[in-house]
Amino acid sequence: MITPEQANDIRAFLIKELNNNGFSDVVTQVNTRLEEEYEEEKFEGQSRHLLDFYLTESIEILENLSNKNFQGLINRLNEFTNGKEKIKTINVELLNSGEQVYYSLSELPNYEKIISTFREILQEIRKEN
Repeated sequence: MITPEQANDIRAFLIKELNNNGFSDVVTQVNTRLEEEYEEEKFEGQSRHLLDFYLTESIEILENLSNKNFQGLINRLNEFTNGKEKIKTINVELLNSGEQVYYSLSELPNYEKIISTFREILQEIRKEN
């Protein structure tokens, strides 16, 4: 069984590693979600629940930022379009100092390895408690 100290240490390590590896936005989003859902009786003195929350929310955020479901999204869009032309990609127009830049969503990074690792950690923690 994971102790409260171990849960706090793991959560602190997770936050540090996310920040050090360019994922500070994930930490910010998790903290925002925590503030929105914070219930004292749920998290106060419950380090394991807080760690579970951080891992679960980090997984969801990384899934939303990842391109792993890009082709599935394209396929679903094509199911609802009429006509011979099928959607092959999605480009987003970014405005950068008045300059138009197009970015293909297919070029988003795939975070499946990180997500998979977080899921394994979460399963181990849940299994032990």
